[in-house]
Amino acid sequence: MLGEILTQPSPQNESPFLQARRLIRVSQTVAGDLAGVSRQAIGALEKGERTPKVPELLKLASLYRLRPETLLAGGELLTGAAPRGLALFRAADGAQLTAHDKREIFLAEQALESWSTPTTMPVLPPGLLVPEVCDHIRRLVDEVRIPFDPFRALYNMGVLLWFTSLNKVDGAIIRTGASDRWAMVVNSDQPDDRIRFSAAHELAHAVLGHRGWEHLHIDAFGAPRDQQDKDADQFAGELLMPATSLLREIESYRNGDNLSELLYRIADRFQVSYAAVVVRFGNLGVFTPATVEQLRTIRPTDLEARLALKTKRVEKFQGDAVLPALCDKLVREQRLSAGWNADFANGWYHVRTIQNAAVRQYIQTVRPIDRADSINQVHQAVAAWIARQFPCAW
Repeated sequence: MLGEILTQPSPQNESPFLQARRLIRVSQTVAGDLAGVSRQAIGALEKGERTPKVPELLKLASLYRLRPETLLAGGELLTGAAPRGLALFRAADGAQLTAHDKREIFLAEQALESWSTPTTMPVLPPGLLVPEVCDHIRRLVDEVRIPFDPFRALYNMGVLLWFTSLNKVDGAIIRTGASDRWAMVVNSDQPDDRIRFSAAHELAHAVLGHRGWEHLHIDAFGAPRDQQDKDADQFAGELLMPATSLLREIESYRNGDNLSELLYRIADRFQVSYAAVVVRFGNLGVFTPATVEQLRTIRPTDLEARLALKTKRVEKFQGDAVLPALCDKLVREQRLSAGWNADFANGWYHVRTIQNAAVRQYIQTVRPIDRADSINQVHQAVAAWIARQFPCAW
């Protein structure tokens, strides 16, 4: 099965309108708002069930940074976009990557080829247990506070972080042949707490020296089977939820207290999912399997509705305030060409360059507990700002 997924045909070809929207990482709702049509109209257009009117076509071309005739031509917008190596450790039987997933991993590989920052992976002393390994990493990347921020830690290590929407993949980690540069692909369609766990899981594969792939490791949806994958889950759990810290948090529990609410508060403090905290306490032997199952029947959305903890996250991404200076900086650093806003041969690539830089700036300047916007929301804010600031006159 290893490597076969790349040669399997994708389930279906995607229309250029669908490819273009996903290349700039915006939702159908955002595309519809900027084109002056409904989300349903965008969906029908992407399925080939309707033809765009001229004003809509021009607005979409401006948003997607592609010429109208390119959208109407049909076929693949990127040819030969298949990753060059694959080992699949986490996947359901018969899993296969979609054309979109292959395209995204290919783009991350391409970005890594021009990535000039060497990655400093932690060198671990021999014989350390998992808690000691995680503690060593926290101190090495200067992320000792709770919650641990895997994204900021990875940036500090020099890893190229590639957040993007994916169909069948939780995350992937890529290295160059010389192993001195690494990229991590993370599915930003997941909830924020799940994205953090995926990033920590992929970091584990690199730090623990897991092998078995040429230069690319992909975790598709599904329960962990391989022992290396189970070890990576254990590592991610300890990195994000240190056992000693969790046990201190649960000391305040008394019989008669609302246990599920306490666990939700703990999950919010550590910036992980409620389910992850419940399972972690179960693995630590604090709760019986029966208690774990009972606690997992409670809906986290109901707990959030009562506790309203997420309303405290007030730091939104301020696109209008930060993007002009950020674009100027990228031009000075020659990561954007001077006429990037008028380049429609590679327009979508310029959007991604700005999105990646904006996400990094947001993550590095705002604490995890204060971030009110998801990574996808930052992506969409950037694309919408570019469309508004630099409308195309065809």
